[in-house]
Amino acid sequence: ALLGQPDPSIEEIGEGFYLNPYLRAPLFALYRMACRVRPQERLYLSLESVLSECGWISQIPFCLTILTSGPDERISTLYGDLLFQHTDEPMDSWRAKAEYRDTYEMWVATPEKAEEDMIRLGQNLDLIIPAHLREDD
Repeated sequence: ALLGQPDPSIEEIGEGFYLNPYLRAPLFALYRMACRVRPQERLYLSLESVLSECGWISQIPFCLTILTSGPDERISTLYGDLLFQHTDEPMDSWRAKAEYRDTYEMWVATPEKAEEDMIRLGQNLDLIIPAHLREDD
């Protein structure tokens, strides 16, 4: 491409995010993208994403499920979908039940908190494996 001209091989994959086909996507790109898409909001990974990761549900979700102080929204990218769901819960309340993960560059709910969020938000609980049937960590 000429100086000052956009490179036609660079593709927009989400609002303000671009894919360079000559480079590999960074590990955990979708997770890291979530906080950059909504930098002013308080948010954390929860619900099916966390429960699947810890083995409390047997299915892998089709998107990352993120609770946010902002509005509900689903954003589709080439790396996958981000599903933002609004919560009124104050950060001081949920932060005690979450940990910051450097690899994701975001807060992640404990499995217990993710299950609590599922109940509070009226989500379908049928996929959650009962506590007495879960494998020990």
